[in-house]
Amino acid sequence: MFVDASYTDSRTERCDTNGLQLHNGHMTNSRRQLQMNYRAATAAQVCVPKPFERFALWFAARLLQTLVARRQPIELRSVVARMFSKLALLPHGYAQAAPVFAAHTQLRLATVEHELDRLLDGRLVFESTETWHRAYQEVLDGVQVRRYLSVALIKSDDYWHDTPSECSLQFNATMVQHGFLVHRVFIIDEFFWPRHCREPNLHLLHWMSLQKQAGLDVSLIRREDLAHEPHLVGDFGIYGDDAVGYQETDFEGRTVRYELRFDAASLRRAEQHWRELLLYAKPWRDLFS
Repeated sequence: MFVDASYTDSRTERCDTNGLQLHNGHMTNSRRQLQMNYRAATAAQVCVPKPFERFALWFAARLLQTLVARRQPIELRSVVARMFSKLALLPHGYAQAAPVFAAHTQLRLATVEHELDRLLDGRLVFESTETWHRAYQEVLDGVQVRRYLSVALIKSDDYWHDTPSECSLQFNATMVQHGFLVHRVFIIDEFFWPRHCREPNLHLLHWMSLQKQAGLDVSLIRREDLAHEPHLVGDFGIYGDDAVGYQETDFEGRTVRYELRFDAASLRRAEQHWRELLLYAKPWRDLFS
């Protein structure tokens, strides 16, 4: 591992790092089964800025321990080792002259660790960005089961009317042309579909009819029908048998967070969620035949 030469001059000092120890200038594993961690890193003696010493050692040990525990490939462990080596090579003066730099580096490294935990759990998270559209299209491009099940929570009549969303809707139509089953369930707020009205407002109705004409299966649910099932209210999509995506939007329908999950448990929950929603959904043909 990458350690501070000045930190180990005594050759007797040990630094406990969450079950891993620093001894005689090298990182060792007190339980020995994590020794592969340190073979992935090239031994080097560099100067770790004082404010980073313990945090940097703990951070690297924590990441490598997590990777090994989850049986991640050696290539990924090498990436973490390289990242730590670059941290260790930060000029000593940065931390001495700018405590704010040191403090923010620790905070950002903690964010990196949090993001790595997400990735190891099979989750990709997009926040305050529309780049998720491209990610979900790439997933659908590679699925074996040619289906896309989508739930859209309508809180605004401008929902999905920005450029990335318009492109996604065109992508949906292209999928249908290539033999995909695309079924979208709209959960519509009472403001846009009052109980006394047979149809949603004309703007939404036109937008949904275009999707129906493009070959998508379309179903509708009044949001108030789910009043006793609030856990069913939300935006999500099931992509083949490969992944599920969850979307959070603001009151104007803009995406503030989108999460792709690839683990089997999330897929099972999403399938059950879909089946429960279908109990309330009214097919387009039944409403507007």
